[in-house]
Amino acid sequence: PWRGVAWFALLALPGAWLIGRAVRLGDPAALPTAALVLVCLQLLALPLASAISRRYEAEADYDALRLTQDRRSAEALYRRFVRTNLADPDPPWLVHVLLSTHPTLVERIATARAAALPAGPGSP
Repeated sequence: PWRGVAWFALLALPGAWLIGRAVRLGDPAALPTAALVLVCLQLLALPLASAISRRYEAEADYDALRLTQDRRSAEALYRRFVRTNLADPDPPWLVHVLLSTHPTLVERIATARAAALPAGPGSP
């Protein structure tokens, strides 16, 4: 939880400084300029925010694998996601970098296969 707050502060403080430099505080006419600066900063921060989110989600996936000790079920779940989701299991690189908040399903399946864990119940 504290890491998310730290990342937000890291991005919000320079943004607030830029908005303060770009507009005169207290002037209602400055509101559109402040909104434009804020939107531009959010667009610039989008790849970083998405990367942080993907990292958290990848950690959660690995923790689930570690706790369940069941690679086979994890892979089966991700394969069901491929069949039932409308999302591309392996989206274009730029789309993934800019917009994806989770690892791709292809990455998740590869992680499940590569995990140094037993394959699942009844496996050697």
